[in-house]
Amino acid sequence: MGGSCRAVGSSGRTSETVEAIVAETDAPDRSSRFFDAIKAAHAEGLTPGDVEALMIRHPGGCAGKYLEPYDRLRREIDRAWEKVDEKAEELRQAAESPAYEDLSGSVLEARSQVEAAVVRFLEAADAYRLSEEEDAEPPVHALAVTTGVGKTWATAKAIAQYVLGRRGTVRTPKTILYAVPTHRLGVEIESLFAVHGLEARVFRGRQAPDPSRPGQTMCDDIEAIEIASNLGEPIESSCCKLKEGVAVLHQCQFYGSCSYQAQKEGRPDVWIVAHQMLYRAQSAFGDIELVVIDEGFWQSGLRIPKRGLTLNEIEAPLPLGKARDDFLQNDIEANRSMLAKGLRRQDERGDVGGVRRENLIAAGLNGEICTAAIAAEWRLKEKTAIFPGMPRADPRVREAPPRS
Repeated sequence: MGGSCRAVGSSGRTSETVEAIVAETDAPDRSSRFFDAIKAAHAEGLTPGDVEALMIRHPGGCAGKYLEPYDRLRREIDRAWEKVDEKAEELRQAAESPAYEDLSGSVLEARSQVEAAVVRFLEAADAYRLSEEEDAEPPVHALAVTTGVGKTWATAKAIAQYVLGRRGTVRTPKTILYAVPTHRLGVEIESLFAVHGLEARVFRGRQAPDPSRPGQTMCDDIEAIEIASNLGEPIESSCCKLKEGVAVLHQCQFYGSCSYQAQKEGRPDVWIVAHQMLYRAQSAFGDIELVVIDEGFWQSGLRIPKRGLTLNEIEAPLPLGKARDDFLQNDIEANRSMLAKGLRRQDERGDVGGVRRENLIAAGLNGEICTAAIAAEWRLKEKTAIFPGMPRADPRVREAPPRS
């Protein structure tokens, strides 16, 4: 009995729950209900004598078979009670002595381990850069760290040692990209790098608030940005500056005082960017030494369109175009057909939520095909001739559709 003790006689206590169990006359498995009654009585603090009194009161219930042809009820109660007692003791001991090893340590130890892990990644990245092997895969390391350890501080320290230790040598690092969830966090990390002797700078998107001009955005012509985005045209040449060779053909009227453009001047040791920047090209960064991503980032790559497409629209044949586009259109139609097949499969299977990878693979799609398909769709798109400073009255600007 695991060292526990119990009262032998009746304490006079009763329980509606236990009595309801012992009073059942139609239980398909009387032995099982008998044991259920013992467990319920044990949990509610009754004694074996209390249970016996209730069961004798209901001889037609689950205890009836222990009363005929002779009374062996108390023996069966004691036997079941001992099993329940032993199980309760096991649970009590398990609660007092966890089955897992205590691997916890101090915050300083954890921070030291984080710093060592970051150093291992930096060394692997450096080795990859120096190898110059075309087939070599760039190292990708992941680190799970609980909050409060100081992982950002440890990472900034390790990066600073890496950069400062190679500065002025043939191994002088290129700029490091440090991605964070928000610009506000980026400002804090900017100061942290400064403590360790590095110049870090937060790179802000055109629509981000301008810290030097409260209440204004980094770009002074957000309307033009939205028009070009809806048309699927490159923002820099459509809204900021359009060049032909070294000659400037068109330029935004705000270009000379633009905060967005001004931040591109110079090359800091570390560019701090929001996670969204990981999903778009930015020539202002130049060559990047390595990328460090703080916190989860995959959600920032999701885009919820304002307008969707039906499966019939995806599968619809493309209108006849120029002869030189025939092969391109054939590829696009084949890719769209596979996409529709995968989406239909998901619908037929009743899979809810986002599109499941397994359904796309079953339809014949893979990462390589999807990458080629996206490029093909962009090649088929007709280019809209818009340029910086273009009058809003121009039909090409007025009819800009919302991007789906």
